[in-house]
Amino acid sequence: MISTKLRDGLAAFAVLLMIAGPALALLVLVGLSLQGGVVAGGALGNIVELAVMGLLGGGALRLLVSIDARLEAKS
Repeated sequence: MISTKLRDGLAAFAVLLMIAGPALALLVLVGLSLQGGVVAGGALGNIVELAVMGLLGGGALRLLVSIDARLEAKS
């Protein structure tokens, strides 16, 4: 089991990852649309992938931290 301080830090990082991934994807989308006017399909796919991977990565980390907290509470 991990320490409480590390668990809290990982939980905060997971939430930051879940917020920053889609926010960064939105900023990239706005930047590309302002730069060229038209966002190509490949770029749009990369932007969606960035947002989804941020959400999935942060969610998976948050899930693992939550499982660790529950296992420690049981013992």
